[in-house]
Amino acid sequence: MNTPPAESLVRSSRQGFTLVEVLVSSALVAGVMGMLFSVLMGVMNAFEGGTARLQTNGDARMALDMIARDLQSMVVRQTSTNQQWMVSYSRETDSTDAPGHANTWLTFFAPSIDRDPGQQGDIVAISYIVGFQDPIAVGNNDYFQLFGLYKTMASTQDTFTDALGQTDIISGFWNNPGEDLIPNGVPPKPDFLIPNVIKFDVAWWIRYDDDNDPNTPDVLLRVASESPVTLSNELMVNGGVVNGAIEAAEVSMVILDNEGMQQAQAFSRNGPLNEDRIDELIRLYGRVQTVKVPISY
Repeated sequence: MNTPPAESLVRSSRQGFTLVEVLVSSALVAGVMGMLFSVLMGVMNAFEGGTARLQTNGDARMALDMIARDLQSMVVRQTSTNQQWMVSYSRETDSTDAPGHANTWLTFFAPSIDRDPGQQGDIVAISYIVGFQDPIAVGNNDYFQLFGLYKTMASTQDTFTDALGQTDIISGFWNNPGEDLIPNGVPPKPDFLIPNVIKFDVAWWIRYDDDNDPNTPDVLLRVASESPVTLSNELMVNGGVVNGAIEAAEVSMVILDNEGMQQAQAFSRNGPLNEDRIDELIRLYGRVQTVKVPISY
């Protein structure tokens, strides 16, 4: 009987892996794959977050461009009835939305290019306002509440028959519109424009004569969004007549990212979105977009 050489026995004993070696190598591979997966998920989350922010910022710029276009074509005329052409004031959102949170309600007249086609005439009554609600379902659905900017336009016919000629456009038309847009006196919010807008403010740059002296230059004043501004045959600020004209509108909005909107929805299910909670959302998740619009009338 032939005995295999010692070298052959050593060589055959080293073929394959032991169970310990397999377990160790498997653990190492699993660890490396886990790290790669974590990196991949981080990259994907960053990409999705960046894409969402770009989309949100793009929506905000689109809305600001639309508002700027409407304001630049704002219709203002001298009338025998002292027609009220523009109203801008800060109002608290509805109690079902976010009590204590104030935004500008802006309403005016303009030949908006995105009005419904086929209507006779071109001038429409326009309203911009922020709301916190389900933009699709009727009623208060806590699970789908979201902040958004709403643009409402009356038809040219309702504008002509009901809105034009009003000396108080709020009580005379928007709180009692021909198309029943505002049940129970709530400002109009049926036309959802863009989501995630938590703050909408309009400030006004007004050039006026502060001393009635034609030899001295007029003063340029910035009127903050908290001050009501109305425009009819006269320009009024805080209920007082100003001897001047609006030179520009400064429109700004704070828009939340998707994470901030999810936090807002979660907060709303645990109680009212009071001012402190909204300030916290703005601080953590808000981004400001602003445009200054020259006004000529």
